[in-house]
Amino acid sequence: MPVQEERAFTQCGVDFHLKKPFVIGLGKPSADRLDDLRTRYDLAKFTYDGDKDLLGRDGKLQTQQGVARLREIGLLSSSDRAAAICLGGTTSDAILALEDIIQTAFGVEAASLRNAINYVSYDTATKVQFGGPLYALFAPPVRTLFEQWGNIDSKAVIATFEPTRWPPDSSAMVHTTEDYWEKYFGEGAPKNGFVVPSDLHFHVYVPTRFFKMTKYELQLAVESTEDFLEHKYFVKSEMPHFAHMQLLNQLDGMITAAP
Repeated sequence: MPVQEERAFTQCGVDFHLKKPFVIGLGKPSADRLDDLRTRYDLAKFTYDGDKDLLGRDGKLQTQQGVARLREIGLLSSSDRAAAICLGGTTSDAILALEDIIQTAFGVEAASLRNAINYVSYDTATKVQFGGPLYALFAPPVRTLFEQWGNIDSKAVIATFEPTRWPPDSSAMVHTTEDYWEKYFGEGAPKNGFVVPSDLHFHVYVPTRFFKMTKYELQLAVESTEDFLEHKYFVKSEMPHFAHMQLLNQLDGMITAAP
């Protein structure tokens, strides 16, 4: 069963890095074309400035899943880029909107735009629910360590110290007084109150001449104990939405298959 995506939290960004001759050759969009696009996408702001930057913000985008929020879209001649960010839609939705706006504003067909691209970079963020705890991805010895950390009574993460023994020599990460321990972790307190692990962060390095492209990032983070217990994570990556979800489904398969 694939991971469950909460689409309301999905945000996808796409960034076209364009060839300079293509950008230089673009004409000025007419006021009528800008008004048409402003109305069609219900953009709160849509401007074309002295740097030949066309930028729209806070609009709406119709997708197969419903209406998404078009947070930002435009063609930035000053940096040879065209970019879009949408909330509640996918990378494909952002690309289609970007192609449409450039075609309408500048009279450039989608095929011509694609031929003018040097490379494309992405940003995707989702909230998903896995089929089990994320620590199932790790080897048994590591899972045992995480389980120990997750048990408050083990005092592996937080422990009390004795005023007569300073500095504390316990192996815990945090130390507190006996009174503090009894107030927050004593009788009646939840024993699974630690979120373990709360965050996973990966980098993938690729040899390239474009230094900003050498490190691709994947981050999985949980926001609350409740989300942790329900296996819900916010996931950010520098991949298009389809590849992003494909990877998460692969991880979920490993989690659910773990002994």
